[in-house]
Amino acid sequence: MIVCPNCKVEIGCRTEVCPLCHTNLIDAGIKQSDIKRKEFAFPKRGKLPFLLGKHFDLVYFAIFSLIVVASILIELFTMDKKVNVSWIVIASMLYVYLFLRLVIQSSSYFTKKVLGQAFSLTGLACSTLGVISRPLILVEYVLPTIYLIAIVLIVIYVIIHRNAPRKHLLNLLSISLLAVIPMIAVYATGSTSTIFALVVAIIGGVIVLVSAIVFWKAIINELKRAFHI
Repeated sequence: MIVCPNCKVEIGCRTEVCPLCHTNLIDAGIKQSDIKRKEFAFPKRGKLPFLLGKHFDLVYFAIFSLIVVASILIELFTMDKKVNVSWIVIASMLYVYLFLRLVIQSSSYFTKKVLGQAFSLTGLACSTLGVISRPLILVEYVLPTIYLIAIVLIVIYVIIHRNAPRKHLLNLLSISLLAVIPMIAVYATGSTSTIFALVVAIIGGVIVLVSAIVFWKAIINELKRAFHI
């Protein structure tokens, strides 16, 4: 049995950090060989075999390079030498790679994955503003839709796991606060169609207000746990 040198709690599973006081056990003098003798507290989550190792990366980027070169050449010879649509192909394929690596392979909570996807899709949408004929559609409809769907998914997840909502409160608050991004983008681009973005921002604000009133103690505890205060 491993005993934490700091708080003296007995640790019966494989971990390099004390679950009670968050002391790094190796830095505190516990041998790594002793830690490796312990079993994991929970079984490891399964990985997709085809994503393991470097083979997937090599094949994907080989195909990626061929598609990018082909799309650029086709566009150069068919669209008056203006490389615009090719960027959408490049950005989309980079997004798919990040999606497979950082989402499918990730062992994070579902709510964290949704939050990460909202960021990734926001970046993808913003990167294509200069290459489409009607860029205002992205800020008027696409961005609000991304954050509305993300909010709905996290709310549903929290409701289903209502017995332990505190684990996901920070992610819910984060995506709700970030729901103002479409509204900011609408005003920054000078768009006159603000209704959809405004509705999404209001929904996010209501969720933040209700969560702060109902779960304020849990939010404070989660912040302390997240920042090891």
